[in-house]
Order: sequence, then C-alpha cells, then structure tokens
Amino acid sequence: MAETMAELQARIDLARPPEGCPVRMTNDQPCHRPSYQAAGNDVKALCLMHSRDPNKDNKAFQVEIEDVLRKAETSGGVADFRGFVFVEAGYLGRTLKPSCIFSGAMFTQEADFRGATFVQDAHFRAARFMQIANFRGATFTEVAHFSEATFTQGAQFRVSTFAQDANFSEARFTRDAHFGKATFTGDAHFDQAAFAQDANFSEATFTRDAYFGQAMFAEDAGFSEAKFMRDTHFGQATFAQKSDFSEAIFAQDADFREVTFTEEANFNEAKLNQLADFRDANFRDVSRFRRTRFRGDPGLLAFPVHSGAPIRDEGRLPGPVFTRTKFENPQNVDFYQTYLGQALLHNCDVSNLSFSDVTWRRRRRGAGRLMVFDEEIEFGADDSGATTKKNSDYRWDVTEALRPGHGDPNERSYSLIAEVYQQLNKNYDERRDYLAAGDFYYGEMEMNRLAGPQRIRVFRWWHQNLGLVAWYKYASAYGESYIRPAVALLIVLVIFTVLFPWTGLVSTEKPPNPSTQVIVQPTPPPAAATELSYQHFADFVRAYHGRKWAAPAAFFGNSLMTSLGMFPFQKELKYEPSYPWGQTLARLELVLTSTLIALFLLAVRRQFKR
Repeated sequence: MAETMAELQARIDLARPPEGCPVRMTNDQPCHRPSYQAAGNDVKALCLMHSRDPNKDNKAFQVEIEDVLRKAETSGGVADFRGFVFVEAGYLGRTLKPSCIFSGAMFTQEADFRGATFVQDAHFRAARFMQIANFRGATFTEVAHFSEATFTQGAQFRVSTFAQDANFSEARFTRDAHFGKATFTGDAHFDQAAFAQDANFSEATFTRDAYFGQAMFAEDAGFSEAKFMRDTHFGQATFAQKSDFSEAIFAQDADFREVTFTEEANFNEAKLNQLADFRDANFRDVSRFRRTRFRGDPGLLAFPVHSGAPIRDEGRLPGPVFTRTKFENPQNVDFYQTYLGQALLHNCDVSNLSFSDVTWRRRRRGAGRLMVFDEEIEFGADDSGATTKKNSDYRWDVTEALRPGHGDPNERSYSLIAEVYQQLNKNYDERRDYLAAGDFYYGEMEMNRLAGPQRIRVFRWWHQNLGLVAWYKYASAYGESYIRPAVALLIVLVIFTVLFPWTGLVSTEKPPNPSTQVIVQPTPPPAAATELSYQHFADFVRAYHGRKWAAPAAFFGNSLMTSLGMFPFQKELKYEPSYPWGQTLARLELVLTSTLIALFLLAVRRQFKR
C-alpha cells in the first residue's frame, strides 16, 4: 500500500532531531531541554542546565535538579547531571538515593557535599571544581568515580568514607588535597594523579589495595599514621618535596619501585609487615628509617592484619628490597634501630649509609656473625612456601640479579654478594664499629670461598672445603680470631708430643770422656736413657728414681720440649727426632706451627690496628 503523505511526514519528523540543547547525556542522546540564550557565554544555544552564564536563574536550575532526583528515585533510574554547569551546589547533609552522574559537570562556585550520603554510584569523572570541592565527612556507599576530575581550588575529603572502590586516577589537584582520616573500604585508585600542592592522607585507612602508581606529588605528601591493610602501589611515583610515611602501617606488600624522593623521605617508626620493594628507587636527599619495622622484625609479631591473624614470618622471604636503589646523598640516609635481617641490598651502594643500632641477620654457624639476607634468600618461594607461577615469577623478579648466569656453576652470584659485604665492612670500619666490620669481612671471605669456576662437583667440594681459603677459615676465621690459631697451636703441640716417642727421640748429650771422668756417686737421671720411645718406656721408668707419676711426666715432658724446640727461635734440644720418620714429623710440625704463629700474629695485629 502506498504510503500516505501524513505517514511520510510523521516518519520524517521522527528522523529529524528535535530542537533543544544538543549536549549529549549519559545515554548518548541529546539533552533536548529548551535552549537558553546567554550571549557571550555559550558558543551554541545550550539549555539552562548546560549554560555557562554566571547570571543564569539558579532557582530554576535547582528546581530542575530536584525534579531529576525525584524522577530517578521514583523510577529507579539514574540522576543524569552530565555536563551540567553549577553556579551553586549546596547539598550539605543530603542523602542522594539514585545513582548520580556528574561526569563532565562544572562547579563554578564551592561544591558543598559535606556530610552527604551517596546511596548508589557517584560519578564525577572529568568533573571540574573551579572553587573548593568540599566532601568532608561524605559517605560513598557504592563506587565513587573521580577519575580525570580537576580540583582547581582545595579538595576536602577529610573523614570521608568510601565503602566501595574510589577512583581518582588521573585526577588533577591544583591546590591542597585533604584525605586525612578518610576510610577506603574498597580499592583506592590515585594512579597518575597530580597533586600540585600538599597532599594529606594522614591517618587514612586503606582496607584494600591502594594505587598511587606514577602519581605526581609536587609539594609535601603526608601519609603519617596511614594504615594500608592490603597491597600498596607507589611504583614510578614522584615526590618533589617532603614525603612523610612516619608511623604508617603497611600490612601487606608495599611497592616503591622506581619512585623518586627528591627531598626528605621519612619512614620513621613505619611498619612494613611484608615485602617493601624499593628497587630502582632514587633517594636524592635526606632519608630516614629510624625505628622502622620491616618484615621479620620481632616488633611486628603482635600487630594484627586485617583478617585478625597475627603476623607470622619464617625468615625466608625478603623484607625491604633496596636492589638498584640509588641514594644520591648517602650521608643523609639514616637507619636507626631498624631490622634489616631480611633486606636485599645487592646492587645498592651502602658503603656510606648510616646504620646505627641496626639489627642484622645472624649466621646459624660461624659464632652467630652478622650477615646479609642476599646470601640466604630462597629463589621462587611464595608466602606459603609453595612455588606457584603467580608468586614464583614475582619472587624470581626480586632475586633476578642473584641468579647465576648461563653456564655459571655457582649456586648464586657470590661476587655480587661479596660487594655488599665489602661495602658494609668499609662502612662499619670507618665508623669504628670493628666487631661488625669483622663480621662483614668474614662474609666477604665466605663468598670468595664458595665462588669458583669448577664445574665438577668433587672439585667444587674440594675448593669450598679443603682449599686454601677454607683452611684460612678453619684456622683463624679469616683472621678475625686469634683464639683459634692459639688453640690450634696447642693442639698441634700435644699431637706431636704424643707422636714423637712413636718414631723415637735420641739424646743429644755426648757420653763423658773416660780420661777426665771423676768418680762420683751414680744417680741415674732421666737422661740416662739414650732413646726416648714407647718401645723403651718401661726402661725409662725403671731408670728414673722417684714417684710413680714423675717418670711418665718426665717422659712426655721431654717430648713436649722437643715439640717446642721445633719453633724457629728454639735451637738447643736435649732430645731430637730420629731419622727418617722423626725428622719428617719435625718438618711437618715446623710448617704447621710457623703457619699458626703467623695467623695468630696477623689476627692480633688486625685487632690492635683497629
């Protein structure tokens, strides 16, 4: 049937866009509100709600706002204020029940949402606050969207509550941003946000993950006493002025990789319960870690995590990771009463940092000497001890530089760890803490003992356990102990005192000349025996007149004097070792005693030189 003219006109009317405001709303449809003529303020003929005219009828504007809220609440839809230009926004203590969309809206005067409650989602994406944005004490029951929003004046979110996710990604804060004592129950996203002036998050609580990656803090950033109950991400963030994390609590992993701290970075008395990753971070000025608690610190055991369970740590996982961290002014870096027993320090110059009353890891063997965790960390283990792909990749990433290269037979990069020990030895030696310096020198030598090019297991075992460096360890703890060589010297003397009679000792005294011999009362002394040996032990006892215990004492006393006679400075001997086996033992004793005496003197010199 042919289409009538009326039907054709109706179809044309449906296809023609209606007259009115052309601004597209959330449903991608034009606003359609009647045009509001405001000469000089709008490029196009916009409606009252979208017009930028500062003199527009605010009363009529607010009536329309209330009408939108009422209709949305009645129908269960959304209150669409997309792109609206507010010359006044006074919603103090209001409860906004429908989902409110303020995306792209402009608030030309103060936006007063103090104590307001958003029952549904609150959308402020790309909104522009030309004056103060005051959300102090506001409650966001559902998701709060502030991504790409611009806060030209102060942004006040103090003691606000975000029950679900809060998204401030790429937001711009031109003046001070206040989030002190705010509660973020869901994820908090501030990644790539820019804070042109002070940013205050003191005493804020982040129940779930907090994201500040690539954020820019142009002035002071305050996170003192903040509580981060889940993972915290500050990767590649920039702190242009003071950053204050004093007394902050990080219950889970804290990621500070590639962060730039231009001025003072304050972590005093902060608690970083799990992995604190400072890899590739750049500390350009003062850095304070006074009484900072890192993973493994006994002071963390009583701190409850969000689940209510106490912190448990088996000492296997890394605490702070300072791999490739750069301290441009190391003389201004202060670690005081800090636990570094699980810190990773390789590829980080620690030779000039200040370590005062720091608690280090101790060796299970080696008299409990100080050591660094780089030497002991397990590769590829997650917090539960299982090597899962999800966690193993991350752990491998943390210890990447410690892994031996292709074709390297060593268990890990011992040379890299030796550099850490060398720097710590220099650090403590210059500060005249010689006991700690000696422990780190011991660690450096241990790395030299364990490192080697041998690929065959037997040869590697021989190098590590019977090589020259190994014997240096056994004899004098790499020159750090003068007691060891002294005790070893006594043991050697006792051993050779017992061995010499086994090979035989011959008397060096010449028999008297018969022509000049004077007749005297014969008293057979112990020296009457011409050979001192176990074979003639009974004869020596019979020839020795005295108490029963005196003869054995004289027997071994003479042998002891012969052992002492092997010292380089002793020449006159009453008995000397027989040839050939006695002389062989004598040469062996001379080598051992000379070496032990040299090690003893070197150890004493090392101690007194310090």
